[in-house]
Amino acid sequence: DKFNINNCSKSEMTSIYGIGSKCADILMNNRPYCDLEDCIARTNIPRNFLINFQFSATPSSTSPN
Repeated sequence: DKFNINNCSKSEMTSIYGIGSKCADILMNNRPYCDLEDCIARTNIPRNFLINFQFSATPSSTSPN
């Protein structure tokens, strides 16, 4: 499973390839993000590193009402 970028810890972020301490700090200081494009625009961190995160506020599967 991917870590949710809006609530994962710094140690979870830095466990992802390409995300070091500096990138994790930038990501954490600019939260929350609406989606991948919002995150790229606000952090300038390359897409190929950010695609390893989950951006949705809820799990991708939805339960019927």
